[in-house]
Amino acid sequence: RCGRPRLFARDPEPLPSGPVEPEGLSVEHDGRSIITSIGVHQSAIWIHDAHGERSLSSEGEIVANISPPCFGADDSVLYYLLQHGSDGPGPELWRMVVQSGMSEAVFPGVSMLAFDVAPDGKQVVYSASTRGGTTQLWLAPLDRSSPARRIGRTGETSPHFGRRGQILFRATEGNFNYLEQMNPDGSEPS
Repeated sequence: RCGRPRLFARDPEPLPSGPVEPEGLSVEHDGRSIITSIGVHQSAIWIHDAHGERSLSSEGEIVANISPPCFGADDSVLYYLLQHGSDGPGPELWRMVVQSGMSEAVFPGVSMLAFDVAPDGKQVVYSASTRGGTTQLWLAPLDRSSPARRIGRTGETSPHFGRRGQILFRATEGNFNYLEQMNPDGSEPS
């Protein structure tokens, strides 16, 4: 019959879905069964200080592949990207006050790919995806005293503050990546 493989004696059934990651797939020779391994990926930040070790509990996954967690200027605040669920918006920037363990989203609802906190702890530069799939760099005060402002062109990723206050970033042209820099206001790209 059209649209239904002869291999199956009954209608196909979906594999379980949700916050899981399937790993591998094996089909029995007779085609009656499949075997797969399904797991959940979790990550956490552990803090070791004078009070001992404790986990930074979170409702989601710590995303550290591009921008690892980092401390603010006086080491009292830890910044990190947190992803809530696999089908939601991208990771958000969170901060935790180390002494109390209290955490909050820095810019609720703002999805980020990568970030860096300024050495003085007053600003953050971050890259975000657009609806069209490109990336943009944004600069925002951590105290939320003014809105984030877009800097640069389009296509920049992996932002970092340089020693002189400039913003370093990766720019892609074709199959090539370049390390570039600009002033915090987006001027003098080179």
